[in-house]
Amino acid sequence: MPRLRCLRDCVTEFNKNNRKYKIDKATGSHYMNSAQVTRYFHGNTWFINYDELEKVILRHLKAVKKKKEKKIQLNIEKRSGGHPPSDLF
Repeated sequence: MPRLRCLRDCVTEFNKNNRKYKIDKATGSHYMNSAQVTRYFHGNTWFINYDELEKVILRHLKAVKKKKEKKIQLNIEKRSGGHPPSDLF
């Protein structure tokens, strides 16, 4: 059974369940428009499948984190002349 929530409740629940990442309403709205997220417009409110929205947001945030870590590693290698730093000594 899908957990349908309005956008405000999706943001609140995401921030409550994920201490590592925090999002705001604009971020939730951006990812709500993804093709992987089911949403319904009823009256004056969008109802969103929270489980799908959470998966899309976490997948993106983890990819961004991985990309930043790789960029930092490349910068360290550039500074050390192309060789990874040795932390053994």
